[in-house]
Amino acid sequence: MGKDKRFLGAVTQERITDLEIFKLLYQSMGGEIKLFLLTEIDDVLTPLEQNLIQCFPNLKIVGSQVLSESVNEDWLDEINQTGANLVGLYLRNPTEEVIWLAEHKNKISAVVIGLGTFFQIYSEKYTELPPYVQEMGVEGLHRIMEHPDECWEIYSKNIPDFIWQILTDRGALERRILKLFSKKY
Repeated sequence: MGKDKRFLGAVTQERITDLEIFKLLYQSMGGEIKLFLLTEIDDVLTPLEQNLIQCFPNLKIVGSQVLSESVNEDWLDEINQTGANLVGLYLRNPTEEVIWLAEHKNKISAVVIGLGTFFQIYSEKYTELPPYVQEMGVEGLHRIMEHPDECWEIYSKNIPDFIWQILTDRGALERRILKLFSKKY
């Protein structure tokens, strides 16, 4: 969300995508990643696994699971027994990913990270965004135009919060107005 507030004149950090994080992890570990894949969307796992093996030759996929509503301790133990050193999580809603990660903190012995875009691109559901879209901070708008039905459900839950934050952050609006009027044309 910080990136999207940039248009209001907010100062933001440099951003790194989950695709870049995975590639950096893969390189830094010499390709010795033992990956376990978790998602709530069952049709992404097969193409995802095939494409990952092709793109990352040393990668070991030690398991994959479609999440159900009831995650029990036995199920988490099974993940731990695979020897995975990285668990990639993809839920449709990024907010739900954060909640899931918090609820299962310290229950999985591997590093667990949300890899939503990573799953979508390597399962060939989405295409990688052009750099200019990322630089402008309009990824959400681009995704809605590309996949309106799929994205509408997700964004309809998150956008009201985002709009409320913009409306209640008076300083951000003032910075944007000042920035607009201080430009030399």
